[in-house]
Amino acid sequence: MPSAFHSKLTRPAPARRRRQRLALLLLAAVSVVGTQASAATPPAREHVALFAASGDDPLAGRLAAELVALGLQVSRQAVSATVPLQDSVRQALAQGARAAVAAFSQSTELWIAEEGSARVVLHQRLEVESSPASDAVLSLRTVELLRASLGLEGENVLPPRSNPTSEAPATAASSTSSLISLSTSSSTSSSTARPRQSRVGLALSSGGLISTGRLASSVLVGAAIAARFTRLVGVELRGEIPLGSRALSSPEGTVDASVWLAGAGLVLGTPTDRRLSLEAGAGLMLAVVRAVGRPSLSATGTTAYQTGLGPYGRGSLKVGMGAGWSLRLDALLGSTAFRRPVIAVAGDDTGNGHDLTRWGTLFGVGLVGVEVAF
Repeated sequence: MPSAFHSKLTRPAPARRRRQRLALLLLAAVSVVGTQASAATPPAREHVALFAASGDDPLAGRLAAELVALGLQVSRQAVSATVPLQDSVRQALAQGARAAVAAFSQSTELWIAEEGSARVVLHQRLEVESSPASDAVLSLRTVELLRASLGLEGENVLPPRSNPTSEAPATAASSTSSLISLSTSSSTSSSTARPRQSRVGLALSSGGLISTGRLASSVLVGAAIAARFTRLVGVELRGEIPLGSRALSSPEGTVDASVWLAGAGLVLGTPTDRRLSLEAGAGLMLAVVRAVGRPSLSATGTTAYQTGLGPYGRGSLKVGMGAGWSLRLDALLGSTAFRRPVIAVAGDDTGNGHDLTRWGTLFGVGLVGVEVAF
């Protein structure tokens, strides 16, 4: 009796056992559904904005393929000719991109934003000397830098190769990787994008000319071409022509005079791949003065040319406005110290000729224009 009574107390009732089994089944179902939901939700992919000069740029195409192979979301954008690159990068980061990459000829630049904001915390630039494997080297190093900066796991995965002989460029890339130069700058604000270093610049401008002597100031238009044979030093050719002439009065009549300028010299300036750049030049300037006499009752009018020669110096400020062009301000100071042109009234048989003025003992030119870089 006691043993039978004890057995009845410790054995669960059938209803209780069913409730326990139902609870276990519900817990297992909830666990399975949660696991499937978490597996069905893919992890958020980092977004990278890729900038290039054109949509079919080969270096940008290689970069896009390797970034996608890393599991990144890539949006390609063309570099605008009117909007500065740094403004486009800032806009892309503000729209949610975690990084931005710009592909130039023989160089790439990389911007990394702080997670959850558009503040640039890392800016890196890669450059490589020209070679058959330069694109392979640049893309490989750029993607590896991006992978390390974002803390992505795994090795860099290159797109599959259909031709076994295409391994040769990869070998050449690894052998020339020592040509890469890396410059890094960290900042707590948006960084300034730098376009490719330009070697040749063509400037078109207009402004005014003033000089010592009696000839009034005049309006000029001009053109200048400069070529850098190193990063900082180059040569220039320049010329300015007048818009109209200025009148000089004398007892014999009126003379209309105008001045043409042409010069050549050396140029020293800061690198042209910056938003703001300064430039200084010095050389020799040729001044041609054209004088046309108006006929009068006491004199006949003739046309004469006088040539002046002397040194000049100039300073320029250039502000980059887009890919390949910039605004330019020039101030030039010169002198016809070596040879001064003289505007004169020719004498008659009695020797009544005399000088009206000497031009260019000291003269200055101020110009505003645009420059296109190549």
